[in-house]
Order: sequence, then structure tokens, then C-alpha cells
Amino acid sequence: MITSMFWPFALKAIVERHNKLQITPDGATPESTFYSMAPNKISVGNYHTLFCPVYVLDSRLHSAGSIGPPKWEPRSRIGIYLGHSPFHAGNVALVFNPTTGYVSPQYHVVFDDDISTVPYMLKAQIPPNWEELYNSSTELATDEDFNLAQSWFNEQANTVDVDK
Repeated sequence: MITSMFWPFALKAIVERHNKLQITPDGATPESTFYSMAPNKISVGNYHTLFCPVYVLDSRLHSAGSIGPPKWEPRSRIGIYLGHSPFHAGNVALVFNPTTGYVSPQYHVVFDDDISTVPYMLKAQIPPNWEELYNSSTELATDEDFNLAQSWFNEQANTVDVDK
């Protein structure tokens, strides 16, 4: 399943982890040194095992006003984690959909970092650790669009007196 077409994602993940996770004795990362920033806290919870199975919530369940999929359909679909999305928040995952062959950013995801669900997938069984996986390895983000131009450039709301 993991073929050479995924090499660019592996290289991107290696570079990202090198720049954000390699710490010098003074606590700086290459990224904070490059940008001349003070070292900040690293959120290791945002980093997951590359190419691990992920379970993506059916979009009909997190859409406003939707009643969700029919009872007999699964509530999530399986995918493969390919790293962080470079165009979204740090906790938005890039997920390969083996059914369609497409890679897309996903927001409501459960990660199987230990790859413990694979044997149960082959048997079409629910893994015994599913509840623990859900409680400890879930990331939620929003795909809601915000009109930042309206809030940032609204003159009545953002008047600042620079003489103070």
C-alpha cells in the first residue's frame, strides 16, 4: 500500500520535524533560530506516526443541519496519514483516501499511531482499544470560513488612538 508515490510526503514530514522538533542546548529549534524568535513550547501532540491508519468522520455527521448517513453505513472511513496540511492549522491532517486515490485535508480524525487496528481491519472487527484511541488520539479542527477582512478592517470596530 505504501508506495514510492508517497516519498514526497515522507520528505516533507522529515524536513518539518527537523525544523520544528530538533532542539539545541539553549532550547531553540532551527525554525525559531531562522526567524529570530524566542523558543516556544512544542506541541508534540500534533505529531503522529507517518503513514498510520486514520479514521475520518463522515462529513454528513459534522455538517450543520445534516442527519448523517443511514444507520447501516459506517460513520467513518479509513485513510492514511501523510503529515500536516501546509495550508491549514497545524492540527489539520493530510489524508490519503485509498478508495479514491486522492489526498485531502481532513478535520475530524482519529489517529491509530500504534497501528494497532490493522489486524482487526482484516477480520472486519471493532478493535478492543477503539474507545481509548478515540479519547486519546482525536483531533478536531474547523473548516468554517471566517471573513477576516471584515473584522480586521472594519473602521468602527478597530479604532485605536495612537496618541495615548
